[in-house]
Amino acid sequence: MVDWGNATSVALSGIISVFAVLAVLQIAVTVSGKVIEGMAKSQAEKQKS
Repeated sequence: MVDWGNATSVALSGIISVFAVLAVLQIAVTVSGKVIEGMAKSQAEKQKS
């Protein structure tokens, strides 16, 4: 039969892992967006002068 304790443990660890990876991806996208934004600002300032 099914060991529901073990099944629940596996399901919860999988769900937590998915959300942890999504959080890491969100942070990476945010940081890369800030870097690109900063590069665009500095390039725009160079073109003004």
